[in-house]
Amino acid sequence: MSRGKSMARKTEAILTSARTLFLERGYDATTLDDVAAASNVAKTTVYNNFRDKEHLFSEVIESITARSTVILAALEEPLFSDSPVEDRLIEFGNRLVTGVLQPSVIQLRRLAIAEAPRFPELVTRFWSHGPGRTTELLARALREADSRGELRVPDPNAAALVLAYTLLGAALDRALMVQGAHMSPSDITAHVDHSVAAFLRAYAR
Repeated sequence: MSRGKSMARKTEAILTSARTLFLERGYDATTLDDVAAASNVAKTTVYNNFRDKEHLFSEVIESITARSTVILAALEEPLFSDSPVEDRLIEFGNRLVTGVLQPSVIQLRRLAIAEAPRFPELVTRFWSHGPGRTTELLARALREADSRGELRVPDPNAAALVLAYTLLGAALDRALMVQGAHMSPSDITAHVDHSVAAFLRAYAR
């Protein structure tokens, strides 16, 4: 293996281990010694690649943020299909709620909230590329539904926030604050069906 490929593998191993440790333990409780041991590399290798813990944490969050395009593509697919608007919103809602309530995502949101004062710009970028773009995507879909005559949506941005927070607000708060809180797939389905039905009544033609 070439030196370049070996270093790339070590860098990826460091990022993967750091991501796991930061999510499980938080920023303060994670040390570079821990990351080096979990990555099976020397501590000097961690320093050579990332300088210090702040830089490593920033790189971890940036790498997670960069993956948001894949998640958004999965949410976009049902919103712009040829299905009836109710089916489109229900499928979007199920994907959104199921995805956001994954334990790893809840860990990430807890970490972002805890570290926002220390890394304000970094956490703002994370929000903009994740939750922010999700509501923008939903607003675009609702604007299109209005233009098709399927719904009456005078303010798509406001309507997107209404639906997003109806779907996620209480469930996300509980997941963030109650350790081990869980919604079964059937609970999610029932919740999404109820939320979308209420939204459609409010924005019906």
